[in-house]
Amino acid sequence: MRRPNLGDGAWASPNARRLLIVSIIDSTGNGAFTSASVVLFSVVLHLTPTQIGRGLTLGAFIGLFSSVLWGSLADRIGVRAILLSIQLWRAAAFIGYAFIHNFAGYVAVAVFLGLAERASQPILLSFVTSAVGEQNRVKTAGALRSIRNAGFTLGALLASLALLSPGRLSLLCVVLGNAASFILAAALLRGIVLRNPPKPVRKPKGEAPDRVRTRPAFLVSAVLTGVLSMHRFILSIGLPLWIVSRHLVPKPMVSVLVAINTVLVVLLQVRMTRQTDDANGAARALRNAGWMLLCCALLLVAADGHLPIAPWTAGAVLVVGTLALTFAEMWQAAGTWGLSLLLSPEASRTRFLSVFNLGTSLLDVTGPFIITSLVLPTGRTGWIVLGIVLAAAGAVSPRVSRWAERELVRHERPAVAAETTTTP
Repeated sequence: MRRPNLGDGAWASPNARRLLIVSIIDSTGNGAFTSASVVLFSVVLHLTPTQIGRGLTLGAFIGLFSSVLWGSLADRIGVRAILLSIQLWRAAAFIGYAFIHNFAGYVAVAVFLGLAERASQPILLSFVTSAVGEQNRVKTAGALRSIRNAGFTLGALLASLALLSPGRLSLLCVVLGNAASFILAAALLRGIVLRNPPKPVRKPKGEAPDRVRTRPAFLVSAVLTGVLSMHRFILSIGLPLWIVSRHLVPKPMVSVLVAINTVLVVLLQVRMTRQTDDANGAARALRNAGWMLLCCALLLVAADGHLPIAPWTAGAVLVVGTLALTFAEMWQAAGTWGLSLLLSPEASRTRFLSVFNLGTSLLDVTGPFIITSLVLPTGRTGWIVLGIVLAAAGAVSPRVSRWAERELVRHERPAVAAETTTTP
């Protein structure tokens, strides 16, 4: 029987197959927690939505400052040791949720979790590169994302069982189950033999190490990819609230649109990584993502209930808008992986990837505010302005990526020359 068509690189090695197993385990636990946690915390701990939001925001803010530290440690100690440490750290945090009884305990655990949560993705991407090689790293990252979406869906279904009788026992099942998924994932990751772990470049005595602040084009690229990740909040916040507040279509249509997005990402994400393993292809993917986000914004405006169209017509427009949003999401993810890996020097790969991920992490803190306080209150104008900003971010990505490539070459030349002169 033929394996699922996740791409040749996704099944090319035992390492890649084990990574896919890790991804489904990890995402199933996270999907269950994400789907059930708000209800369970409000029912069991009697937390208000505002209190839950404050804890999450504080954890995300703390993660902004700790993720680069984790990346630096990975370059010095080894990416495997740090990735395993993060997995076990997250497991300990979710075990901690089983022992809290009030808001103070919830905040303490959320902050503890935030210290490691934001660092996991860039460190995993560096680990994937060492596990499957540079040729298959973007394709494998796409396969992991496809599997992760499927795992989140499975976790959400499991969470629905816990919500049939919400109480402390249900909370324990969800948080301890997620902790167990991290421990099992760590055990599987430990068995992966890295093919080409990064070798730190020996710098002459007195030479300054790689400094991210001397790479302005790299930082601009990180900001642009972070801006384009706004698709996450359009799907999770903007689209549902726009439908409900404007009475565009029946509320169950929201679940249909989210399901369309999930299924397409599972089926097509690997295919969308094609030709994104070089800077030009990655930048084109980001440009395409910007245009698709503009199309999505305009289609949301077109579906506005104030326009003289029938509900079924509005539903069709929303489906097309969701398709545009989904393709933008897949292009943005593929372009971000390709560009961040290509622009990160090998000796400091994980630290640079962690810095690059700050663009997305910053949007985690500001994105909900932008959608709920700036876009939705201004209606159609807000969506149009947001679409133009996102399209502009995508349009300048190719030019910025070329600037960043020249910048990387300038910084690598002294290191190569120094290595040549010190070689016997």
